[in-house]
This record gives sequence, structure tokens and C-alpha cells, in this order.
Amino acid sequence: MFSILNNVNVEALRHLYWDEEKTLGQIANIYGTNPQAVGRRLKNANIPRRSNRESHVVFYRKKPRHVFEKEELEKLYWQERRSIAKIAQVYKVSYTAIYWAMKRLGIPKRSKSTAQERDKNPNWTGGRFKNSSGYIQVHTPHHPYAMKHGYALEHRLVMEKRLGRYLVPWEKVHHINGIKDDNRPENLLLVSQLNHTLRGEFCANCSLRKDIMLLSQEIKQLREQLQYKLEFERIPKINVN
Repeated sequence: MFSILNNVNVEALRHLYWDEEKTLGQIANIYGTNPQAVGRRLKNANIPRRSNRESHVVFYRKKPRHVFEKEELEKLYWQERRSIAKIAQVYKVSYTAIYWAMKRLGIPKRSKSTAQERDKNPNWTGGRFKNSSGYIQVHTPHHPYAMKHGYALEHRLVMEKRLGRYLVPWEKVHHINGIKDDNRPENLLLVSQLNHTLRGEFCANCSLRKDIMLLSQEIKQLREQLQYKLEFERIPKINVN
């Protein structure tokens, strides 16, 4: 198969590859072809290829290395309280590059307790944000039922403050007007899981239909619980003595 590289002078290829230390991809871009074709042309022209070690040295010698100043990194990390990920965004490098730069420059990392002092961080949003479902989440790391990363739903916290106790996971808080981020106490109603599901499925104006369906489902649930209790009582008990 004819290749555009067949008309390229062998010495020109040798010069690009060995003298200018260009990669196969860079040579391919020059001639408007692909790296595989360049590799075949080098082989046919008996031009030796670099070893893996030589290619590695060439790659990292040509790749510009970012120079990090210790004072600047310390300022971003300790004074401005930015995370390593945020600092990486500032320098437009990877998280790993910042991590190893700090390690190389002897910049100590914050402890977990110190890292939680986020109120001094300019990127800290105050620990309150709206999640993808439309609910408000609040940073409460010491809450016994906090979710991952120490957040809890604000409407549950408001209900707990009203009741003076923690809500157990199976208790649900319903937004009466259907607006998920309206967490005024008067807009919240503590309901069961079944009640919460039914209220979400039916329209806000069908209150009578909701009540009928709710009673029907609760009766069914009570019957199932009673049946289970009767069956459980017939199961022989294990004598632990």
C-alpha cells in the first residue's frame, strides 16, 4: 500500500526522530499520517528505534515541569484553608502533583480535626447547599444519623428541633406545600413511610382520596402484622437452658 512517507527522505526522518527527538505522533502530524505508518517507515528504512528507557527520558525531558513555591503553597493550604484539590485547580495540575509537591517541600497536612475548621475557608459555602433532589442539606458531622461526609437534611433537623428529639431513620418529614426547600416549621409534617409515599403519589387537592387510600393501606399493613404475629407464636421456642 502506498504511503506518503515513501517519498520522504530517510535522512530527514532520521533527523526528526534522533536529532530533534520527536515522537512518532509528532512526526505523523508533520506529514499528515498516523504513528503506525511512521513506525513502519522507520523499520523499512532501517532507522533504529529508541528503547523504552530512552523514550521515557525524552518524554520527561521535553515535558515542562511546574515549579511550586513553598511559600505560595503554604499560603493557599494553611492561610486560605484550601483543599489539595482546590489548589490543583489553581495551578491547573493533577491532585497527585500538588500532593507530592507538598511532601517534597515539607509542608505538613492538616489533621482531620483541623481540616473541619472550614469557616475560615473562602471556598466554604457555610455547610448548607441544595442537593440534586431539591432538598437542603446541612453540615452536621456530630449528628447520630448524619449521611456521608457529615450532612443531614435540613427539614429533618427542623422537625427534630420542634420535637426536642432525634428522628429515627424510618420516620419521614413531609413538605405540606410540596416545595422541597421550604423548611419552615409550619410547612413540615411528621408522617410514617407509608403516609409519606401516598402523599407524594397523589395530587395536593385530593385530600379525601389520600385519606381513604391511607386507611386502606394501613389496614392491610396491620393485617399482615397480625398474621405474622400469629404465625410467630406457633413457632417452637428454643430452650436456652
